[in-house]
Amino acid sequence: MTERDLKDRKNAKHVKALRSSGLFEGLTDSEFGTILGQGEFRELGQGDCAVSEDSLRSGIGVVLSGELHAFNRSGGKSAALNRFCRGDVFGVATMWRSGEAYPSYVVAKRQSAVFLLDEKAVEAAIAGIPGFALAYARFLTGRIRFLNRKIAGFTSRNVKERLLQYVRINCGECGGRFALNVSAAADRLAVTRPALYNALKALCDEGIVAKDGKYVFLVTGAGEEKNAAPAGMN
Repeated sequence: MTERDLKDRKNAKHVKALRSSGLFEGLTDSEFGTILGQGEFRELGQGDCAVSEDSLRSGIGVVLSGELHAFNRSGGKSAALNRFCRGDVFGVATMWRSGEAYPSYVVAKRQSAVFLLDEKAVEAAIAGIPGFALAYARFLTGRIRFLNRKIAGFTSRNVKERLLQYVRINCGECGGRFALNVSAAADRLAVTRPALYNALKALCDEGIVAKDGKYVFLVTGAGEEKNAAPAGMN
């Protein structure tokens, strides 16, 4: 197989992944082809930054393979905001920001591929392709619901609810797991370590969260409503 054959096969795989995203799955071949011609495929190595606070680019991205994480930095510390897997959309907050800084960083956790669509291309698609405009509106309303749940979780006086929200963010909506640092989590949630341990035990006992050594993950189908829209508000 030649280098050209390998490239064509990879591109076909990326196009198939993009087609499966909720933003594009209802479009005709012609409409999809129009958007495809206005965007850019990009490969990211582990640690590569897709979007940063000082980025001048405005537009959205769709994860085609791999995994991206969004986080912010404040006072020398970083905090996880979201996690993006295949089909998830990121960079939405860069749109129409009138020179304001982007609120977070989006970095490749491992080797990844993304499709990037700049602000003008998104505007053209919204104006000229009704199916895309409707899908984009549905996506945004899904993210509003997600943010409402996130706010409710972090402002709750219930330690268990706050911990569950913390687990959701660190695991993401793609079924991942993460190594729970109890001291860091307790500091982040402003609770004592014993209170955190009790909350974690309660979530495990209820079958919402499970542990595998130092790793914590959400139990499939428990505790988290899946959005109809693609993930990612950052």
